[in-house]
Amino acid sequence: MSAAQHGVRISAGMGDRVGESLPQLVQLAAAGRLTVPVWRAFLLAEAAQAHTDLEAHRKHGKVVLLP
Repeated sequence: MSAAQHGVRISAGMGDRVGESLPQLVQLAAAGRLTVPVWRAFLLAEAAQAHTDLEAHRKHGKVVLLP
């Protein structure tokens, strides 16, 4: 099953390596063994602030945009 079929979009600057590691990541997530450090979640309306914070390196984990 592909990431798109799961509703997943990956943006990690990893290029072609994402496709190679995706099956393993899906298995880890399904087993509850995948931990992703989230620094902050922003509403989509706050995307400009999220971008500003990313550019200023004010993060210690992933940034999540919520609908």
